[in-house]
Amino acid sequence: MFSSVTLSAVLLTGVFSPELDKFQKITDMITEKYIYTSHLTAPRTLALPASLLSETPRGLQQTLIQNSNNWEEVKKHHRNQVTQDPSSVDSALKSVVDWLGDNHSVYFSAIEAKAIKQTYGDLPCLNYALQATPTRATGLVKYEISAEDPRVGIILIEDFAGFDRSAGVKEALDALTAKGAKAFVIDLRGNPGGLAVEMMRAAGFFQSGFLWRMRLKGSFPIPLPALGNRSYGQVPLALVIDRHVNSAAEGFSGGLQRVGRARVFGETSAGNVEAIYPYCFNDGSMLFLASGQLAPFSGKTWEGVGVVPDEPGTTLRDAVKWAAGQIKP
Repeated sequence: MFSSVTLSAVLLTGVFSPELDKFQKITDMITEKYIYTSHLTAPRTLALPASLLSETPRGLQQTLIQNSNNWEEVKKHHRNQVTQDPSSVDSALKSVVDWLGDNHSVYFSAIEAKAIKQTYGDLPCLNYALQATPTRATGLVKYEISAEDPRVGIILIEDFAGFDRSAGVKEALDALTAKGAKAFVIDLRGNPGGLAVEMMRAAGFFQSGFLWRMRLKGSFPIPLPALGNRSYGQVPLALVIDRHVNSAAEGFSGGLQRVGRARVFGETSAGNVEAIYPYCFNDGSMLFLASGQLAPFSGKTWEGVGVVPDEPGTTLRDAVKWAAGQIKP
């Protein structure tokens, strides 16, 4: 028996197409799960080519579609492409997801998803597993004793993308403590974010309790706790951010700031805290879709606003000086 989605594919083409069925299911999922419903109808500035005469009809049509503010029109255009050429399903889905324009949602073909899994290991889909096995070296967590004050350890977290970032933070904290560090500065500048679970684990070294909530489309907010034993819960902690800090890195800095656990230095962050839910499909392809929004446990979300530093316009050196001044004799 055909499902309603499969039946739609049959009615559109007269012949069952697994590629068209896949396109239909994924675009239906986006319509249902996408957190920013307003994006699907928001006005867009039409960016036509400088010279229309130099554009092929197909190229001009693609430009018009990419600037369309009609979600149904965009789906129809790309669905017709898949109908005419089923092998174009991956490129059509990429175009559809790119059209959302939220800088988070992304579609990966089966080949691309396989390459990602070879780098990061099997990524949990739908049911998010907190017991994921680390599969990457902790090279993206770097640390050193401050040249300005040997009592302060500096930890650089380049992203929260790997399942080993919290392990890297723990390694850095332990190593710096062994070298005499009594306060810490975490440098998050340029951090694009990553996995919420790694944000929660890393924060758990410094604070316990519920620091965040996840607002999902069509459901009540879900409280999110810091995960860990607060093994470094008493040491002075400063965080340095800039306008390139996004997503989970904003949650990490904003969550610890909100409860007074850390002092934040630098620039206001990007204000880009969509929660990305991974969906895996039986042909091996994957969709990471912005399905939620991260916010402090109480208070307004950082989306569109960013984490505002306690000490705006300051530098890493200022953070080190403050952290050193918090060390008790």
